[in-house]
Amino acid sequence: MLENGPQPDRYSGRIADCLCPRPKLQPMSGAMMKLTQEKRFPVFPGNNVGLSWFIKEIDGKQTCWHNGGTTGFKMCNSFCNNPAVAIVVLCNTGSDASDDGRDFYRVGDTLIRKLIETGMKSK
Repeated sequence: MLENGPQPDRYSGRIADCLCPRPKLQPMSGAMMKLTQEKRFPVFPGNNVGLSWFIKEIDGKQTCWHNGGTTGFKMCNSFCNNPAVAIVVLCNTGSDASDDGRDFYRVGDTLIRKLIETGMKSK
């Protein structure tokens, strides 16, 4: 035991836990999640931005989406609350920096559109 220094956390026994305590995370409430999906301002035709989400209408249904990537990797995700559908597309790519991913991101857009159509038909 250290006499005058940090003492190990009594639960984990790790000195690092008392030097850099980790916050106790609580699950995000439904109300908090809805706040992230509210339209804040328009960004480009047919799309708005919320908190970390782009928001657009597909067949009259609000969808939230985000995408991104780095050299060698691309991803896109999109979800709709009604009908409850979601997609996540992950892709390893080449290192071609001139590829902006527009073709790849169209795949995600097409998938969520098909899921929304299917979900609306099944009601």
